[in-house]
Amino acid sequence: MLKKIKNLFNKKNEGNNEESEDDNHDFVNLESDEQTQLDNLVFSSSAAIDWDGMPLAPEIVKTSPNGAYVLFGPAINQANSWHSPTNEEKRLTSILLTSWKTSTEKGISKDTTKAILDAADKLGLQVCRVKSTKILNGVQVLDSHLLVYTKKGVRNYSGSFFMLRETKHSKVFIIGPHDDSDGTYADTKIGMADTFALACISNGHHRSKVGFPKDKIRMSDFVHTPNNLGTYALQLICNMFPGTVCLHIHGMSNDKKCLLNCRDPAMANIFKKAIADNTKLDMTSFGNFRAGYPIDKMVNTNYYLKTEIPTIIHMNNKAIIRQVILSLEAQKWAWW
Repeated sequence: MLKKIKNLFNKKNEGNNEESEDDNHDFVNLESDEQTQLDNLVFSSSAAIDWDGMPLAPEIVKTSPNGAYVLFGPAINQANSWHSPTNEEKRLTSILLTSWKTSTEKGISKDTTKAILDAADKLGLQVCRVKSTKILNGVQVLDSHLLVYTKKGVRNYSGSFFMLRETKHSKVFIIGPHDDSDGTYADTKIGMADTFALACISNGHHRSKVGFPKDKIRMSDFVHTPNNLGTYALQLICNMFPGTVCLHIHGMSNDKKCLLNCRDPAMANIFKKAIADNTKLDMTSFGNFRAGYPIDKMVNTNYYLKTEIPTIIHMNNKAIIRQVILSLEAQKWAWW
């Protein structure tokens, strides 16, 4: 039965490269016993606990082709309404993120972990840690990052989900605001997990399912409006880590082109080469990404790249963002 549920996590919509507000990777129509096992996996309160009190992520996070979305997906699917963030939610989000920053600077401690878990709990979020080893400059190092997403039964959440690296990290910051429509639900998470990227922020609900299907100012979309807890969190991260190498990632239905807009020409060329080397697109396939977003003014770095990659690439080549990040991390300016 668990294998059957795992297959549900890993399913793809083969050949579908159309953008849609209706998610094409929902976890739906489960029998009751399957749903129980799924809930136990994603929303378990009996996870193994690390030395500092942080729950450890289930192993399926490391083995699923969808990476952290194996946990984020069912949590996203819970949401059926949305609200503007309160001052208390902003205060708690600030505690969560500043405590994480302390961990990156001074090392993981029981005190910072408790502050993270307490703030998350009051926000209706749960946190778990993914641990592994990686090679950095020829040396094996411990790698650790946190997954932050809603607890079971939370159906009204105004913010985003996070992946936050606690150990040695590069400057790369991933913004993936449209996991519910653009096909970015897996490759952005794998890109974060398999590199030394600092953080990944993504939407915590289906925008079309939280009460604003005709919302012209997109209140529930954290890259389109400042009145959103996800927007507030993004600005906090940018202010805490000025000078990031920021990838703002979208998908599009046209599978013959890739659009981008980048403040730094060298970063743009590295991105183009990584896409051309790992897809059927070539160096003539790139066009200008003209869309502007309120968050553009918040991203306080010259290394800011916005892109629309074909949705079919996001879904069928789930290593593509990893390849882009590895190419960026080969540059000295991508490290602190």
